[in-house]
Amino acid sequence: MDKKKFRSYSVVISALMGAGVGISVANGKPGIALAVLLTGQWSIYWLKSRVKEVMEDEMITMYAGKAAKKVFEIFGLLISAGSMVFIALKSREPYFEYVGYTLAFSAVTMVLIYAIAYYYYTRGLRGLMSDDNE
Repeated sequence: MDKKKFRSYSVVISALMGAGVGISVANGKPGIALAVLLTGQWSIYWLKSRVKEVMEDEMITMYAGKAAKKVFEIFGLLISAGSMVFIALKSREPYFEYVGYTLAFSAVTMVLIYAIAYYYYTRGLRGLMSDDNE
């Protein structure tokens, strides 16, 4: 498959995903919406694996990784600071405490997901990084 066909199929799959999610959410069936999203994402991933041409080069991947890391750092700092501010303002409005703790737990969850992803992507480097190989 070439890039042009992949893009066309991806647009059609994305449109079907949007329609499927919209209809299932409107009918109050979030399980079907999740199934539609997972099936659509898997379909696009499968189609991408069938493309013979180069889809993206290493430089784009490197820049995307750097941008994602910077967004993670900035968002993590903002969400942590926001949680502290909301918790500190709980005397003005009691619901601020809930908002603050929700933001704090979100920040912790984000760090845990980052740690798991970091472990996953560096597991092959463990033998290369140790001093035992010398």
